[in-house]
Amino acid sequence: MAKDKESVIETLEAKADEGLAQGPDGGNEFAEEPLEEESIPLKRLAMVAVMPTLAAAVMAGGVFIGFSPRIWASVAGMLGVGIAVLAYRMRKPVSMNIAIIVGLFAVGILLTIPAGDLNDVF
Repeated sequence: MAKDKESVIETLEAKADEGLAQGPDGGNEFAEEPLEEESIPLKRLAMVAVMPTLAAAVMAGGVFIGFSPRIWASVAGMLGVGIAVLAYRMRKPVSMNIAIIVGLFAVGILLTIPAGDLNDVF
């Protein structure tokens, strides 16, 4: 019985050694080529991001009295998704970060203007 186990183990080791000698694809000439990186459908991703953002905006706006806070929170959320789409298209990380920071600041300023004039912001 012990001899059978040893012969089975030796057979498995020999097969493993053969597989390692043939390379990572096991000598398969039909091994798949690495796929090229597909482009991400940006419009679909933006829509996926907008839906929960709008839901969160409606919930957060519900803390305040009236319906208009929900609208303003929704507008801010959609502008934030727009900033993310623009930042995604940039290649350099530094310019991407600067665009995000400036964009968020601009959205904050833009949405406080309807409450009064710029003296209320600064």
